[in-house]
Amino acid sequence: MLVIDYAVLRLESSFHGIIKAGIKNFIRLGEIILIRLKDLSKTYPDGTEAVKEISLEIETGEFCVFVGPSGCGKTTTLRMINRLIEPTSGEISIDGKSVFDLSAPELRRSIGYSIQETALFPHMTVGENIGIVPDLKKWPKKKKEERVNELLELMGMDPKVYMNRYPHELSGGQQQRIGVARAMGSDPSIMLMDEPFGGVDPITRSRLQDEFLDIQREVQKTVIFVTHDINEALKMGDKIVIMNKGEIAQTGRPQELLSDPSSSFVEDFLGADRNIKRMQLIHVEDVMKEDIPVANMEEEGESVLEKLKNYPEPFVVLVDGQGQLKGYANKREIREKKPKKVKDIMKSMSDEVDGKATLMDVFLRLFSSEDPFLPVIDRNRNLKGILTSKEMRKIMEEIFESDDNEGSENNA
Repeated sequence: MLVIDYAVLRLESSFHGIIKAGIKNFIRLGEIILIRLKDLSKTYPDGTEAVKEISLEIETGEFCVFVGPSGCGKTTTLRMINRLIEPTSGEISIDGKSVFDLSAPELRRSIGYSIQETALFPHMTVGENIGIVPDLKKWPKKKKEERVNELLELMGMDPKVYMNRYPHELSGGQQQRIGVARAMGSDPSIMLMDEPFGGVDPITRSRLQDEFLDIQREVQKTVIFVTHDINEALKMGDKIVIMNKGEIAQTGRPQELLSDPSSSFVEDFLGADRNIKRMQLIHVEDVMKEDIPVANMEEEGESVLEKLKNYPEPFVVLVDGQGQLKGYANKREIREKKPKKVKDIMKSMSDEVDGKATLMDVFLRLFSSEDPFLPVIDRNRNLKGILTSKEMRKIMEEIFESDDNEGSENNA
């Protein structure tokens, strides 16, 4: 994945003065920052109209996803924002200032940019790849090293293990993580991402999506993300821009698009299973059951049974002294086998899930599991709650009932 790190300047006085003085400040969440596209167009010399007078506003900290079929203009629009492609006409402004008042290289060094192709510099170590733009900006050595360490930890990769490895020594998923880390090298406030997770298998892709969303909740970048996959768009985006033939077909929040597609094209693009896709918008933590039977695995069987009298569940979730998930035990087995310690009959969990996962992510995992529930844990494997097939069926019934009611109202 080729990654060049950019972040748009916060212009405190004149562009000339800032270019002369160097990059000193970055746009930060909470300031008045908007990316504005006004009547933006791109026509190629052969007459092809790739983008046709689109207008859009993107707010600070917003995750905006451009999605549409091949050739719809989504990548062209993305690349016009950092001027990798120069527009034919129209305006692009950031924080109220035109991007054309800066030189293109100066602009590009300051916006995080990540694309699908794996193009980390093969002759450079992981640390050197991540630190390339801080080097270009002449960061002090200590500051650069601290930033590289910080980003590796943010990506869940131990700096001591990965800092001096080369790209060919990494898996595809690890290379993607380093690519994203490189895009964030100089701490940009704006990131442009062109199908950054498109080059890996579906399981790794889903994990990378989850990891990046987790990171985004922490760092709150303004992200413009391109994909051809509507499911990825629904999962990732705060705002979704559906494009077709160089124009914006519809813009809105995921729920708005699913509930009220504005045209037959948008309806077809979203798919006939729009009600099922709503499962992408519901996070496990929002529907998990928190009032559940939990016991320390070191407790005696009789003591655990006494605690479970007020719970209807036929099982007890077992944790250690720090609250970390260890497994579960069936009530019936506790009664019949009378273990001295309940851990003696403990069963291991075959799966577990983060609370930020969506119901779509866990649907098949839940119904294909032999365990009576799916445990919900945090980063430290502390138990947060559980999700059962019974609760999942109830939620699905409510989704389908809502969809049927909407259909009845539209036909009335």
